[in-house]
Amino acid sequence: MQLEDLKFRHALKMGKRGIKEGFIEKLPSLKYIFRRDIGDRAALERNFREKFEDVIDPSNATP
Repeated sequence: MQLEDLKFRHALKMGKRGIKEGFIEKLPSLKYIFRRDIGDRAALERNFREKFEDVIDPSNATP
């Protein structure tokens, strides 16, 4: 059994908060990156739109 699995099982025993913390700890191993600037759906959509526009028209890219 891997360490992440043990942490997740421990989180399950800790209740809702433990589940949330265990899930957040697992995300980096799944190549997710925590971004403080993306806190809600509107921020996520804004970020996606900006990055997508940069791909379509590189002159819009921010340094």
